[in-house]
Amino acid sequence: MRTTSVGSGPAVVVAVAQAVPVAAMAVVLLDSATDFFPDDQLTGVVTPPRLAILAALAAVLIRAPRPGTFRTRLDLPIGLLLLAAFGTTYAGGHPSALLRGLLTAVAGYYLIVGLRRSQPESWRAVALLALVSVSA
Repeated sequence: MRTTSVGSGPAVVVAVAQAVPVAAMAVVLLDSATDFFPDDQLTGVVTPPRLAILAALAAVLIRAPRPGTFRTRLDLPIGLLLLAAFGTTYAGGHPSALLRGLLTAVAGYYLIVGLRRSQPESWRAVALLALVSVSA
């Protein structure tokens, strides 16, 4: 099988690892802007946008498994936000749906960070999808 110098695997695996995060980011951004997908779960707490985020994060990890791929200056504030959300949800006895929504948004943020760091040429796709989402 033919390999490329960009990735460490066959060309098909590299192509899929490049396309899946962009497609998943499109699904997540357009769903958050237009509420295209139904809010019903596929199984348990897995919804179509969450499934897309999980697949994309796995593809980004295949493409760029370095530990610093997802590190940002906002890690500490996001960690404090999640800690406060966990504390208020479970100590206050609130429903966990809002916490799951927050975790989905944070995972979407880290998906975009990982996509931009693993594929620097993806800035046009990110900008176009952001523009379409905002205009929707």
